[in-house]
Amino acid sequence: VNAQTDAALAKRTIASIQGQIYANWRLFIVLDPAASLNLRTSDDRIQTVPSKDFSLASTAGAWTAILEAGDQLRPQSLLLITQKALSQPDAKLVYTDEDLIDRHGQRSQHHFKPDWNYDFQLSTGYLGNAWLIATDHLLASGGHDLLSNNASSIFDTTLRCIETLDTNQIAHVAHVLWHKATSHREL
Repeated sequence: VNAQTDAALAKRTIASIQGQIYANWRLFIVLDPAASLNLRTSDDRIQTVPSKDFSLASTAGAWTAILEAGDQLRPQSLLLITQKALSQPDAKLVYTDEDLIDRHGQRSQHHFKPDWNYDFQLSTGYLGNAWLIATDHLLASGGHDLLSNNASSIFDTTLRCIETLDTNQIAHVAHVLWHKATSHREL
C-alpha cells in the first residue's frame, strides 16, 4: 500500500486485507519518510516501511499487488486470485474486475474487463492496477516506483510487465474483487 497522505484511507485498505478469508499474505505499507502517518498494528503480517528502506526483492513473497490508500478488496479476493494462479500454473499476472467505492462504502462504475487482449490493453490500459504479478517477473521487468504511484507510472509498469508474457501467462478472474477509492477530494 502506498499511503502518502491519508491515514483513514490507508486504514480502510488495511482492514480489507485483514478481512481476507485467505490468510497467507503480507502487507508492506510504504511511506515517504516525511509522512507522519501512524499506521501501527498488532498484526505481524503488516509492516510499515520508509520508502528509502523498502526493497521489493528482499521483502515480498511470490506475488505482489500494488494498492493505493483507499483501495479495498472483497473478503474472498485473495482466495479467488490464488485459486486462479494455481489453476493456471504458467500465470505471471492475474487481474480482476473492479469498481469504485466512495467514503460511504457505495460502489459504482463497475468495470467488467475482457479476457486478455494485448491490443486493447495498449490502447486503453484496462488493467489499471487491479492485478497481482509474480514478484520475480515484476523485478525482472524493472520493478515499480511506489512513490510515483499514479496512473502513468502504473501504466508504464504494466506495459513493461506484459511485453514479454504470452497469453497463457495472463489470467483473468471475472469477478469484481477490487474496489478503487474515488477521488481523494471526495473521501
